[in-house]
Amino acid sequence: MSSPEELAAIPTAIAAIQAFQAFKNALGPDPLLWAAKIGGAELIFIGTLQNLAPSLLVAEGGALGASVDTLTNGWIAALQAKLKAG
Repeated sequence: MSSPEELAAIPTAIAAIQAFQAFKNALGPDPLLWAAKIGGAELIFIGTLQNLAPSLLVAEGGALGASVDTLTNGWIAALQAKLKAG
């Protein structure tokens, strides 16, 4: 089973791979035209990756927060149980 952090990153990873595919497709199959097309294709690719960063941080932050909450709640419960057991 995947961790919440891994699951949170999957949509961003898919979008990054799709951005790379779009970059490759923008260059086209003719190597003679690559020099003319690389600038625009690169700008779109880098821009897309930069736009993915905030959504990744939000998703990872939320997943990490939930994991920390679960962990600290477990510690609190264990300590309370020890306190009651005396």
